[in-house]
Amino acid sequence: MRQDTLARKVFIYNTANNQDTLLYDFNLSVGVPLPHTYNNPNYPNVIVTSIDSILLADGYHKRYTLDIGVSSDSAYIIEGIGSTFGLLTPLIGHFENRDALLCFSQNNVTLYPDTSSWCDFTIGISPVHNESSFNIYPNPTHNFASITNNSTASLLVTVFSSYGTVVYRTTLLDNTASIDLSSWTNGIYLFTAVSGTNFVSEKIVKQ
Repeated sequence: MRQDTLARKVFIYNTANNQDTLLYDFNLSVGVPLPHTYNNPNYPNVIVTSIDSILLADGYHKRYTLDIGVSSDSAYIIEGIGSTFGLLTPLIGHFENRDALLCFSQNNVTLYPDTSSWCDFTIGISPVHNESSFNIYPNPTHNFASITNNSTASLLVTVFSSYGTVVYRTTLLDNTASIDLSSWTNGIYLFTAVSGTNFVSEKIVKQ
């Protein structure tokens, strides 16, 4: 998963189609359907009914109330945390059983529901980067970006915009390749490279 703090969105990498998929969009308004996301298969039937705030260990977070069609199964999305049904659980009404977000930790501190709660520290782990797999330069750049493949295998290179849209894809067989960015909109792009089971990513700024 990756978080775009400027766009206030969270994406999950979908290995089924090798694409970033929107998981959470925190740009929500009352009366507007929740966007079609990885965990919202019922779009456009999930509506944001109200917005308030909740005080957590690190301060106030916006809380969005969702109408999922079952009065006994109210669901919330907490900004920076996720759904109270669970991080990846589909936002659908439950029948006999239900999933629930029990806790959320970040930087080894439990933020939800409170700091006194015990929580596995599985969220907020620093990403592992394999810097030797590929290099991209210069950064920032204006018109061109060069990619160097430091592995012996081919690399599937995919570039995503800040909105999670695939803007470029290629398989890098040679040691180096140059990508023309001159027609791209200025902003931040995520370059990902997949080789076998290895996955690395790098952000680049196009000015």
